[in-house]
Amino acid sequence: MHRILAVLLLAALLGLPTRPAAALTEKTVMLCNETGLLAEIAAAPDNTTVRFDCGGPATIVLSQTLVLARPLRLDGDGLITLSTAGAGRVVHVPPGAAAELVDLTIAD
Repeated sequence: MHRILAVLLLAALLGLPTRPAAALTEKTVMLCNETGLLAEIAAAPDNTTVRFDCGGPATIVLSQTLVLARPLRLDGDGLITLSTAGAGRVVHVPPGAAAELVDLTIAD
């Protein structure tokens, strides 16, 4: 126990971080349409959580399938619906991709 405290004290004195930095960043979709969503996804580095600030429940209608081929997390907080208005598949995550969809409604 004393050894751990000594290491933490030394790290603090030297200005070293005592815990790892957060791995995830966040982006927020403010323009709640296909253009806004695609822009935020394109600007997001890998391992980013993409959230939505639409002022309440919103449906984002996509003109084509949303392909999530890299590690991203889309979090709709239970307020966001993604749809193609019956025009086809809404979201595709290719094999091996690490995309996550959280609290989103996927509708036709």
